[in-house]
Amino acid sequence: MSRVKTISLAIAGMAAFASPIAAQDAQTPDTDVWYRLVTMYNGADARLGRCVQYFPEGSAHSDMIWSAAPVEATDAAYDYQFWRFEPSPDDPKVFALVCKAAPDGYLSIDPTAFSVDGRWKYVSTSDSSTSDDKYGFKLGALKAGVDSETGEVYTDIYTDADEEGLFRYMNCAGADQDYAINVSRATVAYDTNEWVFRLSPRKPVSGLEGVAADMSQSETGQSAVYDLYGRKVAHPGHGIYVVDGRKVVY
Repeated sequence: MSRVKTISLAIAGMAAFASPIAAQDAQTPDTDVWYRLVTMYNGADARLGRCVQYFPEGSAHSDMIWSAAPVEATDAAYDYQFWRFEPSPDDPKVFALVCKAAPDGYLSIDPTAFSVDGRWKYVSTSDSSTSDDKYGFKLGALKAGVDSETGEVYTDIYTDADEEGLFRYMNCAGADQDYAINVSRATVAYDTNEWVFRLSPRKPVSGLEGVAADMSQSETGQSAVYDLYGRKVAHPGHGIYVVDGRKVVY
C-alpha cells in the first residue's frame, strides 16, 4: 500500500470519530440520583473496575478527578466517588457533573490540555450565573445503552470539539498516564472500552437504617450522636454513628 493511500485512510478513520453519531438506546440519567462512574474497560491491567473519583485540594491529585478502586461506605473517600448529572437550564441533554463530596462545585468542561496529557479539574465552589465552564458534558456520542442484566446505563461522556474538530472524551488511562482520568480525542476505536462508563446508582448501605441525620439537630442536642463505641461525638465526620438508637451514615 502506498504512503499516500495509507495517510488517506488514516485521515478517513479520524474523520469517522470527529463528530458524534446517535448511539443506540442512549438514556438520560436521573438527575436526582448520585452515580458511581465505573469504567467498562475489559482488558487485563489495573484499570479493570476502577471509577471516577474527585481528589480535593492537597491530596494526591489536587483538585482533579482520577481513577480509583471503588470503596465501601465507611471509607472517607466514599462520597468523592459519586456524581450527579445536573442538566443545563438551556438544554436538558447537556450536563454539569457535580460530586457528592463537594455539591456546591462542578467538574470543569475545559481540560488542562487537548491531548492524552489533559486532565479534568474540579471547581469546588461555583456561581451558576457566571460559570461558563460548568455545563457542557454530553452522553452517548459513540457508545451507550442499558445493561440487560443490571438495568444500569452505560455511556461515553464527552464535551464539544476542540480546535481541530475532535470531540473530547473522558477516558480511564493506563499505566503510562498513572491511570488518570484523561482526555481522549477519539481518533481511534478503543475496543477495550476504557472510555465507556457504567452509571451505578448509589444504594443504601446494607445493615444500616436511614441515612445521614440532620446536623443542626445533633449540634443543638436534640439528637445526640454517638460513635460505635458509645462515645458522644460533638462534630461527627464521615462514617457510621448511632443517632436515636439507630445506625446512620454521615
